[in-house]
Amino acid sequence: LFVGISGTQERENHDRSDIGLPGAQDLLIDRVSRAAKGPVALVLISGSSVDVSAAHDSAHVGAMLWAGYPGQSGGRAIADVLFGRYSPAGRLPVTFHFAN
Repeated sequence: LFVGISGTQERENHDRSDIGLPGAQDLLIDRVSRAAKGPVALVLISGSSVDVSAAHDSAHVGAMLWAGYPGQSGGRAIADVLFGRYSPAGRLPVTFHFAN
């Protein structure tokens, strides 16, 4: 399940007012992960920290992958990680805080 924010919501000289996922994405995570027959892998698309507490607290989300803003080969790189062809080191350049 892909969620996140875009450059329209964060960019140079334009700060976000909160770190929550915009729209109904927390509800989307909840509904899709509950309906899934197995654990859901959540892919976060963002250039900065977002509140992932809804996914973190869900027993139905089995993994989270932060993809930043992937470029031209980003789709293939994400697929390589999700299907086990590549194992990322797990080092993040940002800290993910919860909003509360």
